Amino acid sequence: MEPMAYSSFSVLVYLIHFTDYWNDIQQMKIIRNNSNTESNQKTYKLKKQTIMKHLRAIGIGMIIWIIGASVYNLSFYISILQDAQQQANMLLFIAVMPLIWFGAKQYYKKDTNTHGYWVGQTFLLTATALDAFITVPVFVIPNGGSYYQFFTDLGFWLIGFEFIVITMLYWYIKMGINRQNQTT
Repeated sequence: MEPMAYSSFSVLVYLIHFTDYWNDIQQMKIIRNNSNTESNQKTYKLKKQTIMKHLRAIGIGMIIWIIGASVYNLSFYISILQDAQQQANMLLFIAVMPLIWFGAKQYYKKDTNTHGYWVGQTFLLTATALDAFITVPVFVIPNGGSYYQFFTDLGFWLIGFEFIVITMLYWYIKMGINRQNQTT
């Protein structure tokens, strides 16, 4: 497989999701123009809520990525371990936990129906796309790395797994608390 295959795959998945959002927006415009029936107005409102949920998840994912990338880059200026790369990965792994938890908390303030897996996947795909477009060309390649090295690194996939697991954990905890409150 060529070196760009992993980043191309990530970008392709992200673009497929974006295409779905774009199609929803186009359908909303058609429904809005024909909004003379109550059923069309309900459909328009539902589509708008769906798009806003996706955009909110992407926006939160971008904030998580910005803070995570800043922590990663700033960790090179603090010398704790001899291997600066390992130190940066460990610090990022630790810093991402509360960032994702906070991001999930922000997301679920307005939506409790979306499963944590899908929200975590949206956070991860957003961060992966930003890594492909910004992190690798600006920070990795000038230091002798490549797309292939970045996206096949075990640390990248562990952090990706962390995105999904922590978001799912938050969702399950929140759903458990909501069920307890409903039964009492």
